[in-house]
Amino acid sequence: GTFYNWVKHLRQKGCVIIPPAARSQNPVKQEIVEISIQRASDPILEMEAVSEPFSGSASVSSEIPVIELLLSGAAVRIPQGTDADFLKQVLQTVRRVLC
Repeated sequence: GTFYNWVKHLRQKGCVIIPPAARSQNPVKQEIVEISIQRASDPILEMEAVSEPFSGSASVSSEIPVIELLLSGAAVRIPQGTDADFLKQVLQTVRRVLC
């Protein structure tokens, strides 16, 4: 039968149709910042491995503000105060690997 026939049968049997979800009075707001990633024509940047751990790295439980990017299963956590040039190199490398 059609949708309306099934609704009629359910009403005749005394079944209650689930009402639509009520909307919250206080909607959750998230800050969304648009970024543009453009294809670069510059040569591939190579990054040297750091042998000692970064003492200022932020862990999940710390209170240092971080930006977390989840890209195709790779997580990049960027602590506040990260050098802009280093961040640019990291994002360019990630883009080349994942795109």
